[in-house]
Amino acid sequence: MENKLLLKGRKKLLFLLCFLCVSMNSFGFIIKQHYLQTNDPSEKYVISYNTAFKFEFDGGTSWKITNIETNMVSTSGVGNLDVMFDTPGTYLITVSETINHNQGSCEHNHYPEKIMIEVSPYKLDFDFSTIKFSKGLKGGQSANGSTLKIDVFFSSYNNNTVVYNKIFKTAGVGTSVAGNIKDGGMTLQQGKNTLEFQLNGQATKDTYIMFDFVDVNDGVQSYGFTNKIQ
Repeated sequence: MENKLLLKGRKKLLFLLCFLCVSMNSFGFIIKQHYLQTNDPSEKYVISYNTAFKFEFDGGTSWKITNIETNMVSTSGVGNLDVMFDTPGTYLITVSETINHNQGSCEHNHYPEKIMIEVSPYKLDFDFSTIKFSKGLKGGQSANGSTLKIDVFFSSYNNNTVVYNKIFKTAGVGTSVAGNIKDGGMTLQQGKNTLEFQLNGQATKDTYIMFDFVDVNDGVQSYGFTNKIQ
């Protein structure tokens, strides 16, 4: 009888602990959503962890950075902002600008009042010096069947892997060259990886083109191809 009562009591305690855990997580989510809704920023940026965010302010403008998950101010300052974000998360930069009310001066804000920074746990850097083509690009000829390889350096805050399945495009006069990642995707490991793209489209003779590669955070890293298309 005592064992049954003890077991029943343990079940009730376990249920209560689970309920409290779910409730706390839901409460934290509601607080974050409410914070985001009531502090809707005029500008939003996505950066990788271990990356500095810079913004030029005049000497009379102050700012503070709040971690939305903890609702704690991580740092503050006056004038130009140059802060390294080491930890992934969502951060709100609140800007306090001093408005000059002198006659004939501009009285509207020169800077956004709020800036949202989404710090991703993933970072990917393209090494443009390693670009290699299976065969050279020729003006007026299809690039179909050719490939492009490039080394990238990947890092993850929690040592997780990520599947990379982005495409790249080119910019320039008369170019339609683009690349799809081979086999539909590649799992990125910590450190150096080599991406291989299958090319399509064509470029125009006697022109220069620029390659626009997309990283894991949908940021664009551009490379101006130094060789003129022959």
